[in-house]
Parts: sequence; structure tokens; C-alpha cells
Amino acid sequence: MVIADDAFIGINAVILPNVRGGRHAVVGAGAVVTHDVPDYCVAAGNPARVLRRYNFERRAWVLAAVEGGDDTSFQKDARHAERGTGDDNDQASERRAA
Repeated sequence: MVIADDAFIGINAVILPNVRGGRHAVVGAGAVVTHDVPDYCVAAGNPARVLRRYNFERRAWVLAAVEGGDDTSFQKDARHAERGTGDDNDQASERRAA
């Protein structure tokens, strides 16, 4: 097993043989890591999966892409939350107006 620079491994995490932990990677407590954890990612669960990735362009942690999809829905929700718009807010304002 190879753990790269500045990686953090939570208590009671189990990391299987021949698995690599990337630079600045975080493995959550109690996680069972069966695959490599990429650089600048947060992984947790049993089996562990990547939950967040650091986006250097936005300088923020973003949800990891859902298997078979992408994180555009998360980005859309985040934009609406920043502006205070979106389906939830629109529905709430309609209820107040009624």
C-alpha cells in the first residue's frame, strides 16, 4: 500500500493491499478502501467511494460525479442556492402568495 504526501486516514479505516492513497486524499473513519483514492479526494463508506473532489478552478470541494453521470445537477443546485432561486424557493414563494 502506498500513501502519498499529506494524506489523512481516519480511525479504524481498512485499506486493502495494493491500494494507493493519493496526495492530500482523505479516507473517512471506518472506511473499507478497495480501490485507489485519487489525489485531492475524500472517500468514505463500506466499500469506500469518492464523495468529494477538490476543483481548483472554483477553489471549492464539489460532489464527485455519480457513476454513469456527472455533477452538473449539484452545480445547478449550488448556483440556485447562491442566487436564492430554484424549484424549492419558487414553490415556497407560490405557497406564501396563495
